[in-house]
Amino acid sequence: QASLRVQQFGTLIAGGRLERETADSFSQNVAPSPGPKTRTLAADQVTGSVFALWQWPVTERFTVSLGGRYDKVSDAGAFPTARVTMAYRIPETGTKLRASLGTGAKAPTLFQRFSPQFGTQDLNPERSVGVDAGIDQDLFDGRVTLSATVFANRFRNLINFVSGPPCLATQFGCYVNVQRASTSGVELSGRAILRCVAIWEDLSP
Repeated sequence: QASLRVQQFGTLIAGGRLERETADSFSQNVAPSPGPKTRTLAADQVTGSVFALWQWPVTERFTVSLGGRYDKVSDAGAFPTARVTMAYRIPETGTKLRASLGTGAKAPTLFQRFSPQFGTQDLNPERSVGVDAGIDQDLFDGRVTLSATVFANRFRNLINFVSGPPCLATQFGCYVNVQRASTSGVELSGRAILRCVAIWEDLSP
């Protein structure tokens, strides 16, 4: 990962990552006597990623960031994603207004694809679009911060676990793609900094 500061035009952060995942599982009968181990799962996948993030302080109060990422997963496809965020600060009142819009993608895990009990090998990657807006308010000279956020997400090929149909090959359930799904809601949070003051009293004669 590398960072480049371009004076008044902000900071550019870019980098890459290479990750290899492996999954192994075995089964063994233990009654009436221990039997040999049998391998039930042996799989691996490699993910190569590159990313870039540009953070631009447009003014002293207004900041914009633009980010992009490209992931390529062996046997699961490639996923370009992007995100833009904006924040506007009002120092006089300790208020920050913020919003973001972005896309997301998630490849199925090795367990979701190849688990002998629950796996579905032909799972499609999960993709999403999300938007949120919120406000952060500082109180008591910044010792307390209250936040509220509204959000909405739309998913395509959401990866979910179900039991019964269409999991005809197993009685326990399996992973499937949900063609369309959505989530929305409101999130409230608070943060407080507690200060402890120690008082020493000298009782010596």
